[in-house]
Amino acid sequence: MGGASLSPNIDSNNFPFLSYRIALNSDNADFGGHSRVDNATRFHTSDDGFAGRRCRLQVYIPCRTALVLEKEE
Repeated sequence: MGGASLSPNIDSNNFPFLSYRIALNSDNADFGGHSRVDNATRFHTSDDGFAGRRCRLQVYIPCRTALVLEKEE
């Protein structure tokens, strides 16, 4: 799963109830970024879905940054 943002928040619905980790972070200093997102951060879906959806995932993504998340086993 990937996300890029021109605004700082993404609130997506209907993700499986799982844990996700960062696979690629364009804000990392290795890519010329400002390292505002810790690569060790884990993102967990919550089960307070709505509109017929089971789960949701809320992620902070700084402006002009792309994150690619992968499911944890």
